[in-house]
Amino acid sequence: RSRCFIRSLDELDRAEAAVELAKLRTFTVLGFSFLTGAACGGWLSRWLGASALLLPAAVTATMGVAYLLHQSGLWMRATCQEQQDMTHMTSDFSTRGEESVNDKIDDMEAGSKLAWA
Repeated sequence: RSRCFIRSLDELDRAEAAVELAKLRTFTVLGFSFLTGAACGGWLSRWLGASALLLPAAVTATMGVAYLLHQSGLWMRATCQEQQDMTHMTSDFSTRGEESVNDKIDDMEAGSKLAWA
């Protein structure tokens, strides 16, 4: 008589079970959302006809614009961070003096020659 107890599973099997439960949860939410959308769409189509399709289109457009604004904000922050990093690097080079910069360039050229050899 074989029973499936979590206590009897090893660490790998527990990790796989956790992944499967996460998949089950995701697909359950997706399925209920689909059924709810179908029921609401059917109810709206009785009242609005073909114009009922405007509601999901408006929701999709709103979510797309919100995502676009969110992503552009992230891009702007990343660009500003890169500019700050470059400013910091150039100030490091200027404080070390001309010789250390030339030494660094020579080291980089020597490394690239070794990489091509």
